[in-house]
Amino acid sequence: MVKVSNLGYPRLGEQREWKQAIEAFWAGNLEQKDLEKQLKQLRINHLKKQKEAGIDLIPVGDFSCYDHVLDLSFQFNIIPKRFDEYERNLDLYFAIARGDKDNVASSMKKWFNTNYHYIVPEWEVETKPHLQNNYLLDLYLEAREVVGDKAKPVITGPITYVSLSSGIVDFEATVQRLLPLYKQVFQDLIDAGATYIQIDEPIFVTDEGELLVDIAKSVYDFFAREVPQAHFIFQTYFESAVCLDKLSKLPVTGFGLDFIHGRAENLAAVKQGLFREKELFAGIVNGRNIWAVNLEETLALLEEIGPFVKRLTLQPSSSLLHVPVTTKYETHLDPVLKNGLSFADEKLKELELLASAFDGNKTKGYHEALSRFSALQAADFRHVALESLAEVKLERSPYKLRQALQAEKLQLPILPTTTIG
Repeated sequence: MVKVSNLGYPRLGEQREWKQAIEAFWAGNLEQKDLEKQLKQLRINHLKKQKEAGIDLIPVGDFSCYDHVLDLSFQFNIIPKRFDEYERNLDLYFAIARGDKDNVASSMKKWFNTNYHYIVPEWEVETKPHLQNNYLLDLYLEAREVVGDKAKPVITGPITYVSLSSGIVDFEATVQRLLPLYKQVFQDLIDAGATYIQIDEPIFVTDEGELLVDIAKSVYDFFAREVPQAHFIFQTYFESAVCLDKLSKLPVTGFGLDFIHGRAENLAAVKQGLFREKELFAGIVNGRNIWAVNLEETLALLEEIGPFVKRLTLQPSSSLLHVPVTTKYETHLDPVLKNGLSFADEKLKELELLASAFDGNKTKGYHEALSRFSALQAADFRHVALESLAEVKLERSPYKLRQALQAEKLQLPILPTTTIG
């Protein structure tokens, strides 16, 4: 039977509980112990939802107090020198992310081609990486209590992590400095009962990735040699992966490819037989948009892929971090439109429907979802909305008039700033 995996679940919470708790902590209205308690409950809720949805491999390590790249920097003690005098605690973590009265924050950059921003790791001459804590192990042990063997640790890979860093003088040497730390994290996870470990290496969908293939061979040979019990998944997303003829030879159990944004190139690589001896983790439900999947079209894609791989696992094209949690609170939408939406919870359901259909069982739920999708495609509300535009006189007022009206209405300060989220 086909398995279903997830790459990541939204942190926000159904009612934005994550954001509210963290902002209350920043404002001094919530103690750290209470923040940690609330965030733990959110993590457990997310794990339970995915288990109830029938997901076979549930991500652990996708949740964060602020940013998953910063989590890794903190775990490996990649802390800017200006924060040397700080205790290694949550106050330091947020100071790096946001700055404080004494020090500026680390830079924030876009996570590849998404609207998510990560905290840039800063490497300096004085940087001495070591395993400050095995936070991922703590999360894995917590998750095992909830979902058992379905828990799948997720970590940003060393090549991507260093690629996203600043202050790198010798790229390969910096990667090599991190390998013993990754090895220890992986070994601790295996000793605790982990089987699959997802290593995210999205740098290999960029042009830069083409220059890093030889380093990838060295890195993953090391992991295979030092932690042979682990079933590593080399995960890419957002575009087609580069140099798959070489990457496919890495000593890992499986590869995660995006068949939404890199369909043609990734499918061609699969049909060349590059993954006949590998487990393919196929990203076939869009992890970055809000629309329901075309089940029939996607099932046809799976039938193209299936004969060319050793084992097939279905998953979103990327982490579901980029979409809302659930459509159940969208109570004021046109029913046809609402039924055409698919947020994180609905996308997990779509994956289950596709897995069942690929195994030869098109369930009642499959046919109902197909009907909803067809109704959206046939709906005329889009045409009505477009036609109504013709009746509007689309002329802009003069700038001076608009400027005065906006100033009166918005009352912005001289140097306005915005928040994200």
